[in-house]
Amino acid sequence: MVLATLSGIAYTQTKTTKKINPGQTQSSSTSTMNPNEIRNMTTGLPDLKFTSLSVTATPSPSEGSDYYTLTITYTIKNDGKAAALADNINIQGYTTDEYWLAKQPFNPALTGVFNVACGHVLSNISGKGETIAPGESKQQSYSCSSRHLPQSPKPVYIITINQDNQINESDYSNNRTQMTIPL
Repeated sequence: MVLATLSGIAYTQTKTTKKINPGQTQSSSTSTMNPNEIRNMTTGLPDLKFTSLSVTATPSPSEGSDYYTLTITYTIKNDGKAAALADNINIQGYTTDEYWLAKQPFNPALTGVFNVACGHVLSNISGKGETIAPGESKQQSYSCSSRHLPQSPKPVYIITINQDNQINESDYSNNRTQMTIPL
């Protein structure tokens, strides 16, 4: 019998060997968890979501035509029931355009016609242990230089939070938002 603790929750696993035919054996495992512990695992989690996004594009003529520096300002909120460690929360941006966005089926990996466009870790100081508590919102900004953005079709900025699922959340469906970039 193995007894482990996952986030303070007791979890047991037993392994038995059962005789099948003379000379043959088959291993089997049985895991048990109290239903209240399972409910706590799904309801006692953070839920990170964007509540606002603003993107401004400033021309960068020294880079060439259609090059811009983007300033991205966003607000995230923890709508969950547990705090999340800000050191583990990654913010990642992408650019594409309205044409490709309309033609592309939902692509959670954001590959193909999506171009990586800056990102950062939510914590101001890595390793500080800063958290975002349930119900708390946090606003931050970052800049992204030398982005090629043609005038037509209109460029779109997509921002994701926790894209690599470093934080176990109760809802991953609200971890991205987007807006057309005004040029």
